Amino acid sequence: MIFPNETDEPSPQDVAIAIAIQSFLPQIANILLNHNMDQVENQVNYTGSQPQPDIAASQTTMSSPQQESESEKMEETTSGQFSTHPQFPSSSPLGIRICYDKRCLESGDDEKHPSPEDEALSNISMLSDRLKQMRFYSLVDENVLENVIRCQRMTLDSSPTNSPLHVQALISVAEHLYIRFERKRDKSDLDEIIALLRIAIGLQHHEYPNRPVHMHLLGKCLQLRFLECSRGKRKPQDLDEAIEHLRNCVQAYPGQFKSACVLTECYGMRFVDSQRLSDLEEAINYGFKALHLLPSNHPNRRLPLELLGVGFESRYQLLGDLHDRRTAIEMTKQAILLYPPGNLRVLPLTAKYIDYLDESFQEQEDVPDVTFAIDQLKDCLEWRGLRGKDRVKALNSLGKALRLRFRHDSSTATLEESVAYHQRALALQSPDDPERSDTLRCLSTAYTSSHSDEGLSDQYLSGMMRCARELMRLHPHDSHKDSGILRLMAIMQDSFFNSQGRIQDLEEAISLLRDGALMTNDDKARHTLVFNLACALMNHFNWTGNLDSLEEAITQLRQTVVPGCNEPRDQASSLNMLGVSLMNRFKHYGDHNDLEESIHNMRTAAMALKTDGWKAMSNLAAALITRYEHCGELQDLDEGITTFREVMHQKPADEEDEAMALNNLGAALMMRYHILNNAPDLHEAIPYIRRSLSLRQVGNPSRAATLNNLAKVLELRDSVGDMAEAIACLREVLQIRPSHHPERSTNLHNLAGCLQKQSEGKGLEMLNEALDCNLQGLVLRPLGHSKHAESLVCVAKSFSDRFRAQQDVRDLDEAILYGHNALSISSSNPMGANWLGKLASDYMTYSTLPGHEDKAQQALTLYDMATDFATSSVHDRFHVSLEWVATSQLDVSSLLPGYKKCLKLADRYLLVKSSILARRRLALPQMPLSLASDAASCAIEAGQIETAVEFLEQGRTLLWTQMGRYRTSLDSLRFVDPGLAGRLEQLNRELETSSMTISQDQRSTIAIEEEAIKYRQLSAEWDTTVEKIRQLNDFENFLKVTPYALLKQGSAHGPVIIINISQRRSDAIIIHQSRSPVILPIHNARPEDIDRLSSKFSDALLPSTSARNRKTMVIAVLRILWEDIVAPVVNKLQELGVSPGSRIWWCPTYKLSSLPLHAAGQFKGKHSSLVDLYISSYTPTLTALNRSSSALTYPQRSHPAPQFLLVAQASAPNQPHIKSVLNELKMIKQIIPSANVIEDEEGGPEAVLASLQDHHWVHFACHGTQDLEEPFQSRFHLKAKCLSLLDIIQSNLPNAEFAYSAACHSAAGDITRPDEIIHLAAGLQFAGFKSVIGTLYAMADVDGPSVAEEVYRYMFRRSGGENADFRDAAVALNHATKKLREMQVPVERWINFIHIGA
Repeated sequence: MIFPNETDEPSPQDVAIAIAIQSFLPQIANILLNHNMDQVENQVNYTGSQPQPDIAASQTTMSSPQQESESEKMEETTSGQFSTHPQFPSSSPLGIRICYDKRCLESGDDEKHPSPEDEALSNISMLSDRLKQMRFYSLVDENVLENVIRCQRMTLDSSPTNSPLHVQALISVAEHLYIRFERKRDKSDLDEIIALLRIAIGLQHHEYPNRPVHMHLLGKCLQLRFLECSRGKRKPQDLDEAIEHLRNCVQAYPGQFKSACVLTECYGMRFVDSQRLSDLEEAINYGFKALHLLPSNHPNRRLPLELLGVGFESRYQLLGDLHDRRTAIEMTKQAILLYPPGNLRVLPLTAKYIDYLDESFQEQEDVPDVTFAIDQLKDCLEWRGLRGKDRVKALNSLGKALRLRFRHDSSTATLEESVAYHQRALALQSPDDPERSDTLRCLSTAYTSSHSDEGLSDQYLSGMMRCARELMRLHPHDSHKDSGILRLMAIMQDSFFNSQGRIQDLEEAISLLRDGALMTNDDKARHTLVFNLACALMNHFNWTGNLDSLEEAITQLRQTVVPGCNEPRDQASSLNMLGVSLMNRFKHYGDHNDLEESIHNMRTAAMALKTDGWKAMSNLAAALITRYEHCGELQDLDEGITTFREVMHQKPADEEDEAMALNNLGAALMMRYHILNNAPDLHEAIPYIRRSLSLRQVGNPSRAATLNNLAKVLELRDSVGDMAEAIACLREVLQIRPSHHPERSTNLHNLAGCLQKQSEGKGLEMLNEALDCNLQGLVLRPLGHSKHAESLVCVAKSFSDRFRAQQDVRDLDEAILYGHNALSISSSNPMGANWLGKLASDYMTYSTLPGHEDKAQQALTLYDMATDFATSSVHDRFHVSLEWVATSQLDVSSLLPGYKKCLKLADRYLLVKSSILARRRLALPQMPLSLASDAASCAIEAGQIETAVEFLEQGRTLLWTQMGRYRTSLDSLRFVDPGLAGRLEQLNRELETSSMTISQDQRSTIAIEEEAIKYRQLSAEWDTTVEKIRQLNDFENFLKVTPYALLKQGSAHGPVIIINISQRRSDAIIIHQSRSPVILPIHNARPEDIDRLSSKFSDALLPSTSARNRKTMVIAVLRILWEDIVAPVVNKLQELGVSPGSRIWWCPTYKLSSLPLHAAGQFKGKHSSLVDLYISSYTPTLTALNRSSSALTYPQRSHPAPQFLLVAQASAPNQPHIKSVLNELKMIKQIIPSANVIEDEEGGPEAVLASLQDHHWVHFACHGTQDLEEPFQSRFHLKAKCLSLLDIIQSNLPNAEFAYSAACHSAAGDITRPDEIIHLAAGLQFAGFKSVIGTLYAMADVDGPSVAEEVYRYMFRRSGGENADFRDAAVALNHATKKLREMQVPVERWINFIHIGA
């Protein structure tokens, strides 16, 4: 039952009826009281036939054109709603007609008049019914109502319990008690009503007239009693019983609109307590039933619409389905539309609608429709009847709606209008109005809506101060417990700080938020306070560098990311902020766990926020780039740039957001250009950053960030005028940012750096200004600031630069002093290795001054410390080691420790990359080409020949060496500790698989990220496991640098000649197992000499070179090789007693590895070439030769003859047909009848690799290609698909012995990193083949069959091929080469074939 507001004005008809009842009722009561009640039952019959209840019909019979529709009246009265008594005809002066006794009506005696008692009883019944029907029953005097109740009780008491009159009396007393309950809210009346209705319904049969009406009233009263009790004392059984009666009512009479509505309410109430989805679904179900009972434009639909809005919102909160939220908004909106203009009841409903929209704006992509709500509220405010609290409520709701619109359109006019409405509401309230504080909070929230990084405007800040002061006045004793006031005060203090730069304001804000977080009992409020506290602490850290603030921020944020502690969106925001905080901590302490957790949190936040998460995505991208800086995985840099591009694709909402996204993307591209020197990145970055600058006009504080990045990119490009523009940009930055801005110190240091670069050759003026900028930056980062040490290092660099310009030793002293101070206060900073390296460089400079030579030793100590600095990245330590070995002032004895560190770090630096492709593409270019050769030449110069060999072995073919570790034999370890052996074997398998991953295009970012994390974890565990193994007896050197004593075992079958090419000196090192290594200086083979020779040989092989010129040019190269390198070696070999015809192995370095040393000669006379003197083979390293030559690697065959596989592929996609393949196939089958053949139709890489598992020897007759960009993608062209080098090396072929690659370029190396020896023949050797024949460049088709025939006839010279030995391959190839020479084949064709391995 919903009764009218007492503010409504009654109609004249209502007033007249009320007066009549009050004057007539005492007379009827007196007649009744004087009458003998025993005769009542015989005189009046209340059980006459009546129509069945028809709620809709009874509602529509009461319309009044002068008031709201009577349907609205029926919404407000339950007893009237279910009344079916006839209307009073207007013929009666009082609007009352006496109901005659039924017997009189049946007799047709119109002249018969009732007795006064009969008439009194009839009038009491009808008057009470009219009283129940009256909309304005409040006009009836209270005494009149009491008299009616007293009369009805007398009827009840005097009527027999089994009589119809008794049932009617029970109902009448209950109905009038309900009227009194509505007026007095006396719970005892409600208890009596329920008791009476239970009895009445219990006495009624199922066909009893109006039984559904009585069940409805009982259900409604049970619902009211449930609500009247405090939450802890409510009886769930009341609600259960109410639902049962109301369900029965609706089931019996489906048209019961009001019953369906009340049933909807009851199920909703039960859901609130039970949180059972079934209750909520029933509420929604009955809400729709009620809705469908009325036409679409019926005003009574607003009640079920409102209830359905609540139901769908509840289901959204439970299940998180945004469709439910949208439905709730639409239902509420439709309900509001059904209210006539000016109706007061629209205000709370509109307020609820605004709340839904407010949350919808945060959680949905759709723009919220606040215009409708604003218009509705403005209509209400125009109605003059809206006064007092209702008007205040309307004004505040309108202010909230406008504030919501401001969040979308960012219009200052909208926000000003919102503030104005809240101010009008405040003006209507007295200073002591208990609801004034609510308005003050609304007004404060409107002020803070303009809060940004730059704080509040002065006008709003002043207004906020007034609100805060008054709130403190209104709540003097409990304001410290009020989380809303505390948050308001905190934002106010934060705004003061941002506008005026007083750190005490920010610290006061932090204190207020701490108090609020501790004192509030509301979980949601606590989450908000803790989050704001963490943000304030991060702000404090950013401005002061106070690490305690950073630690507290992280601690606070961890409380907000506990699963289930807050809404998903809030959880995502907290994860994002936690990620930012952890990233800041990583930058200070260098703990990679912080870095990984930071990226994980940011990625989770960005995924949860989806399209609204572009700022979280920006943070993620920045974090990925930071990880790249420290770990070197280009994948991180690429993903960071891709993520920034996705941010741009989302089209940020306004120009400022777009400018930020453009600036970030430009900065990321700038970094990639700096790393890879990829010009398109720089060309793309500059327009992005300039576009960002154009969106941030003069006066925009954010313009400084874009200017800073523009300066950096111009500094990188360094074209004419770029440095001057960069300096101008940084000067403008300093004009924008006030002295207390946290980034001002960074900008000062950046300007100093540009000035130092620009100063070269221009005197001291710029250097002095640079020093002054760095000193100013240091002042802004006092002792205790997290970046104080960084500023000290900047100042030190300025003094160093000035010393170099004016040679004043006092500058150098200052540089060293500041450097030491930086290291003393930040002993674990990730930049420590760089700082130590910088200080070492200053000491080394000092050592060049007369009398200060001892400073060199201090420099060496610092370099040693830097390369071992644990918290610095491998990248930084490696580059410091490169600076060490590049120091020209040091003698070789001081350089050797540096080279040892450098080569060790080079290995670790490569291993940071998870795949061999990334290692080759990213890490190797960061290393000097001649690093290993220079180290070896330094050791040779120091007289440490064995160390030189170890250096070459350690620093060349790094990629093959690292992959080879994963295939190390663990048999001896397995005997000592099978557990460790098993674990290392498993780690080796997993790391090898990860290292050889190629394509990442088809995998999700999450999958790639998880794989990278797994690789880093596996790599760390591998290191730990290896260290454990080294603790075992006899395993101290397990997987350490192989000592010379083991390396020389590869020379057991003949000398190995290493040709080391270095700028310092070039030498041949002749290694033989039975002798000490022999050094043979090579004077005419410096790197530039080999460059010229390699270029000349390449030109000779160009298709455009004529045959005659080609021969001349090739022979010229071979003669130079002979004279400058090979002849001295041959002479030394002969001196050492190496007889002609012996096998020798060449191990050339640098670009010499692609030149035909094996064919060098004078080309005059009988023995004009090395081919005539020795049997030459090649080996990439001594380790590779050891593996190929060791007896342990030779498996026992099950048959004397090797299992032979012939891969014959004359045709391949996009390749010309090789006519000679068929002849080659026939020839080999003739020599080796047992050979198994894979021809064109069968030729796929899977089939070839599977067959290789079962065969000892393989012959490839097909096209081959050396991929110059990605050597690991070099390939054999098969009919179905290419067989790549990466495919080959992923195979482990235990039976492999000999491979013959009659394909072009199969032994052509990587021209950019020649010492890595990356080609198909090397891959076959790594996969297990101990002896390989390949080609240095493109071969003539006709040579394939002819060379192969000579090779195989020699190797299968014994009957049936029994005991064919792969170790004969080098001799066989030499034999075939001589045959080609005898056939007068052009020299470039017979020198093409080389042998590698045993």
